[in-house]
Amino acid sequence: MLFDILGTVLDNRGIKDAERFLKPSASDVIHYSNLKNIERAVELFIRHTGRNSTIVVLIDSDADGYCSGAMMVMYIRKNFPDVKVIYLLHERRENGLTKDMMEKLNKDLPDLLILPDSGTNNFEELSYLSSKGVDVIITDHHTAEGESECENVATINPQLCLDTYPNENLAAGGITYKFLQALDEHYGIRDADSYLDLVAISAIADSMTITEPETNFYVREGLKRFVNPFFKELAKKHAEWAKEIYPEIVSWNLVNRLNACIRVGDMHDKTTTFRALLGEVDTQTRISKYRGKEREVTETLQEQAVRLCENARNRQNNRKKKLIEEAEMKIAEERLDKNAFIILTLDEVPSGFSGLIAGSMTSLYYRPALVLSKEDGNDFYTGSLRGFEGHEVSEVKTFLESLELFELVAGHEGAAGLRISESNLKILNSTINSKLNFTHSEQMIPVDFEAHFRTVNEGLCRELDSIEKYFCKGFDSPLFAIKDVEIDCSDIQFKGTTKFLVNDVEYISFDINKELQSLAEEGKAVVCDVIGTIGINRYRGNECGQVKITAIDIKQVKDKPAFTFEF
Repeated sequence: MLFDILGTVLDNRGIKDAERFLKPSASDVIHYSNLKNIERAVELFIRHTGRNSTIVVLIDSDADGYCSGAMMVMYIRKNFPDVKVIYLLHERRENGLTKDMMEKLNKDLPDLLILPDSGTNNFEELSYLSSKGVDVIITDHHTAEGESECENVATINPQLCLDTYPNENLAAGGITYKFLQALDEHYGIRDADSYLDLVAISAIADSMTITEPETNFYVREGLKRFVNPFFKELAKKHAEWAKEIYPEIVSWNLVNRLNACIRVGDMHDKTTTFRALLGEVDTQTRISKYRGKEREVTETLQEQAVRLCENARNRQNNRKKKLIEEAEMKIAEERLDKNAFIILTLDEVPSGFSGLIAGSMTSLYYRPALVLSKEDGNDFYTGSLRGFEGHEVSEVKTFLESLELFELVAGHEGAAGLRISESNLKILNSTINSKLNFTHSEQMIPVDFEAHFRTVNEGLCRELDSIEKYFCKGFDSPLFAIKDVEIDCSDIQFKGTTKFLVNDVEYISFDINKELQSLAEEGKAVVCDVIGTIGINRYRGNECGQVKITAIDIKQVKDKPAFTFEF
């Protein structure tokens, strides 16, 4: 069976102008002057470059926050070396002007505070800082509940001016870049474009929709200029096979490791990583053990940061595995999967893990998921939501806000923080089910193609691999429904994943399928339909066709293992 893969995916994703999407150009860019308050922000910045001012840049706790914050710090250091610039990192995975951060700032108030990726809705804190004479510049993209009215606060956020800047799919890296462009023009320098790779990475990391023409252009252009020393070292270590860097590599191989460091690393890990991102030059010598023998190893700052990020990712994944096991057990016991959304409360969720677990639940149950835990000393629950691509509720944040049950729904449509009272939580499932007229039927997963398992071979995998560079949020890798896959369950590997080989193509799910594991113990064989994405897996110099499994539907269980085909 032959597929017009790219044409079908373009059509399915609603792309009308294929040429414009596949070959974005600078004509898709919206001029920075269309952003409200950007001129005011430049005026505030100018105040502090010609005098003995202290500028503090507050670094938000995710990859977009680190990228946008690093852009700002590097720009000031390079172009205004006489200005004292300090950056502050959150100790936990927190956002904006938290109580802890306000206490730090109060100890030695800066002259200018810059908030990339946060601050828009911190009205009380902004008023306080303004009253103390602190100028504040915000380069943010989150939903705005309003705008600070303080004279010495300039909020640059497209959510405040979608009539003049109709692109809400730029991450904070993109908004910070726009501010740097404005500074370039004022000072007659050309440095903003030096950080286009971080603009691209921030958009990918924050799941901005690439079908927005301007965002598409910056992602494609930025990855052509992949120069940041920390991300280059990450790619050297974890994507050494890549001839070019494209969005899927950034998502699967790079920013996941940075986010792990931000989520579970200590302050040494985070500080080292941020310094590496800034391009600072340093080396250290450490003792490494290899096969029982000790040896002295000298590392650059970037090599050290990459190692710390990988260690953090391993710790994170160990914790994540235990939490997912607990979550799946609770969902099964309480039949929580009989609802339109997965709404899960867990006793203890480490800081930064609620979104991670919610994302895993969407993949396991094919619907939006909310993961919450109870606050200490009161009757409120806090946590995170994650949406599911293809679900009937595409704008989950807006939908939840419309229920008027939450104290807080803050963030993006498919990824947001939550706060809800215990009494409202008790009626949340029934309210959502009623609103959606939900019945306990099977969840439908929209696919792009159907194919018999015999047609899924290395040739098809390589064809998908050849166009993988285009895939990103909003233009996701196509889903295939692979029919009548025949598996001898005793051939399945269960080592933290579920993995088996069919037609020399590796099928893998990044969790253990307990139903298949049970059938393997019984020596059974199955015929099933598999939904997943198709491509090439590259690892340590080896390549093989691969199906990343989204869902498995077991249609038939057989006593006799496997089937032998003669051709």
